[in-house]
Amino acid sequence: MEHSWLLIALVAPFLWALTAVLDSYFVVNWYRDKYDAIVVSGVFQSLPLLLVLLGIVQFSLPSSEVFFFAASAGLVFIGSFYCYFTALFNDNDSSLAQTFWNFTVPVVPFLAWLLFGEVLEFRHYIGVLLSFFGVLALAFYQKIIRGVKMRNFSLPMIGATILFSLSMIFSKEAYAGGNFFDVLLIFCVSSSIGSLMILALKYRSGFFVRFREIVSLTKKNFVWFIISEGLYFIGTVTSQRALSLAPSATFIVVIEALVPIFIILISVALIWLYRVTSRQNRVVKQVLLKQVSGASVKVFATVCLVVAVAFVA
Repeated sequence: MEHSWLLIALVAPFLWALTAVLDSYFVVNWYRDKYDAIVVSGVFQSLPLLLVLLGIVQFSLPSSEVFFFAASAGLVFIGSFYCYFTALFNDNDSSLAQTFWNFTVPVVPFLAWLLFGEVLEFRHYIGVLLSFFGVLALAFYQKIIRGVKMRNFSLPMIGATILFSLSMIFSKEAYAGGNFFDVLLIFCVSSSIGSLMILALKYRSGFFVRFREIVSLTKKNFVWFIISEGLYFIGTVTSQRALSLAPSATFIVVIEALVPIFIILISVALIWLYRVTSRQNRVVKQVLLKQVSGASVKVFATVCLVVAVAFVA
């Protein structure tokens, strides 16, 4: 099919949206605090290590420079998740959080210029400016309409956006000088170690007690955690496949920027399904209603992002 890449490209944001909705449910129903969420996410990041332990693939230690960038990317990546879950535990709206996070796309070239001197064109500045308007709209919505202080949601999500952007830049530098799987493995292992470091910095002497509690939580809900991580992984694979088929990477980036819209649509569909089947689950209903609240502001911010991507890409 001539436009098969378009159908494939739509799979990734849909699956990522499902994962985000599950995250919001986990925050309300299972996670005790953001440290539960960080460690669970971090531990599952280490799954590619099994491929080496089982002898399926070989690992070779790269140069010190590549190792540094790959490890730094992993640590900064898990740091972005720390900010993300900090925001969710203050206002459990994954569609709003994902809207913030999507502004990574126009921020990356700006940070690449700041850190590595990559040349920016005038259109890049336009993209960053449009992104600023989108983020500003989200921040004011949180503060004025929701009554949530900026330091409780907007600032953590801005931090998540910056850290995730840095992770992408460091990863790019690492992949440019090393083997794909070697870099990926270092990235994943450093993310896992980083999540444990965050837990240790918080609980110190009580680290092992909290870690055992998180292990118990993971065992109890293992199937759901595997489903969530599996959906995210499949989304990533389909995203890469769409990139290989699409006439331009810009089309893929724009489509993937629609994750917040998919979250809203999925939530609306699930709310309708609950009403049709007359099922009653107050926690699930609250989670879903939170995702669809402020839809107009989220759509406006997403439009700003899509236009910004068109300038940047």
